[in-house]
Amino acid sequence: MTAKLFVTIAEADREAVVPVVSALADRLADEDEFYHVRARSAEVLGYIALENPDAVASPEILAELRIGLSFDEPEVKEKLAKALEYIALGNPR
Repeated sequence: MTAKLFVTIAEADREAVVPVVSALADRLADEDEFYHVRARSAEVLGYIALENPDAVASPEILAELRIGLSFDEPEVKEKLAKALEYIALGNPR
């Protein structure tokens, strides 16, 4: 539920969620976390990347997003791929 709230906030004001990048990255990397929470965390990181790519374009976050593409759930893969796309759009390097 909290992860979905962060998505809503990020859609409206991306800068408002920049302070929680570290916590979102932790949720994304937590293998014990429910996969939908990991997907929502990735979605928020993607929204942040559109305006502030350097805040989320760390090698660790990028690796976790790539690893997450192996999930079986199509809607989860879509959110992770979208986050990677947004990071690439924000920072093509």
